[in-house]
Amino acid sequence: MGSNLKFVCGSAQIDLNERVGLFLQAGYFPTVDVTEKTVTESVKVQLRGSTISANIQTLNRWFERARAQDPALEPVYLEYKVSDGETAWRSRIHDGAVTASSSLSREWSQGRVNVEISFERDAFWEGPETTLPIGNANLADPVRVFNANDGIGMVPNKRINIAYVTGNLILGDMPTPVKLTIENLYDENLAHLWIGMNNTRPNWNTGWMLEAESAIGVTPVSAVGASGGAIAQGTMSFGSSQAILRWSISDAIVSMMMGHRLRMLLRPWYTGSYSVFKYKIRLAAGATTLYETDWLRETATYGRHWLDMFDFRMPPWLEGKTNLAGLTLELWASPTQAGTWTWAFDDVMLFAQDGFVSLDTVVEPGGKVIIDGNSGWCEGATGKKYGLRKFVGSMMLQPKEFHMFFFAMHADGMNNAPIDFLVGVSGTYRPRRRLL
Repeated sequence: MGSNLKFVCGSAQIDLNERVGLFLQAGYFPTVDVTEKTVTESVKVQLRGSTISANIQTLNRWFERARAQDPALEPVYLEYKVSDGETAWRSRIHDGAVTASSSLSREWSQGRVNVEISFERDAFWEGPETTLPIGNANLADPVRVFNANDGIGMVPNKRINIAYVTGNLILGDMPTPVKLTIENLYDENLAHLWIGMNNTRPNWNTGWMLEAESAIGVTPVSAVGASGGAIAQGTMSFGSSQAILRWSISDAIVSMMMGHRLRMLLRPWYTGSYSVFKYKIRLAAGATTLYETDWLRETATYGRHWLDMFDFRMPPWLEGKTNLAGLTLELWASPTQAGTWTWAFDDVMLFAQDGFVSLDTVVEPGGKVIIDGNSGWCEGATGKKYGLRKFVGSMMLQPKEFHMFFFAMHADGMNNAPIDFLVGVSGTYRPRRRLL
């Protein structure tokens, strides 16, 4: 029983322990380097029989492919098992070469050629593709995620916009990309998708969803189709600037967010012309301004939608601190055209940004978006693949940490942020290790 070492490209492989045409000499001892992204290694191999030339050519062809780093081509991996009964792990190859001894001619005539295979690989190993143990209160597979988080409805159709992985379930000892599959379960096309991720605040179980009607001093206005069944609204005149919505963020929630970088998505609730407003965010301690964004002009020309606002820390300046004081989060507005204008809002999402993805696409009902680390693609209802119009961001899992994922969706056309927009979420990952 011994170790097993292979070079693999797609379904093809060269087994260095095959012991007929190839024989690994002196074993293989993986290098560990925590300071570099890649490591350079070499192994001594004896090539035998009629496949000597073919194996040399195959390896050099694969190394040429590895150097090219062409995403259209299958990558090349070094695959290693520490013993026959263990799981195989892989490390991507970036460069390599095969060199022979000075006795090549004599060895070739004897049908036994000694070569040295030098290669550069990632400084980590990836394990087999593993199911992501993701879930939420809807208790369904795939996980059912809606476009609001008011908790209305019965399992498996509670309006929940989060999914999570509890601590200790992500294997490995290094961050690794997550591969998420987002299936469109709604009866309209999926046009835009936002996903935020928290993987460093295991007790973050509230505070990411703010209903406009729960803001300080607001009188709720009933609205069919709104999150929580109500909205907040008011009027402003040209030339004015004021805090139209103010939320008290408690000591406990601020301490829970602990200097986390947040992304704010705001859902207006307009029935007429409303692109006349500009908005900004203010964080305050009493009357003292701690942080204030620039103004953002509303440009949409359709009804209810997600307005991708600013990112900011909560609280500002105190990343990683505990026992934090509560703050006030304010949404300011100012009309940009003459007249008196009505503003109206449904809710706000505060997305964590340990990982964050924003993408534009067109996914029909039954189709899917696949997000793989820092890239993605679409699959139609028939399984045919096509590209995304826009992809920004990346998502990496942290081993042995709690993970929470936040979702927001746009449909095509008017009023394109319906609260009942539904997707099914599943995922996989490959655990990563420095040393096997």
